[in-house]
Amino acid sequence: MTAGFFDLVIFDCDGVLVDSEPIINRGHAAALTDCGYAVTEREMSELMTAIFEVVPVFARTLTCIRPTWRPTWRF
Repeated sequence: MTAGFFDLVIFDCDGVLVDSEPIINRGHAAALTDCGYAVTEREMSELMTAIFEVVPVFARTLTCIRPTWRPTWRF
């Protein structure tokens, strides 16, 4: 086998092999806390669960995002 090549690459996009949700929630909570928004991992879990209910409402009610909008944080 030549160095630099893989026999197999697996993309676990639905969390069957690794439950990545707690890891992602931990990262989001840390990033938001660093930006001055104190959020716990549990709160992030609840927020991310609710996002599936909120996004369709936003999609129906928001017509656009102003071009002047800029995020206040960067990774």
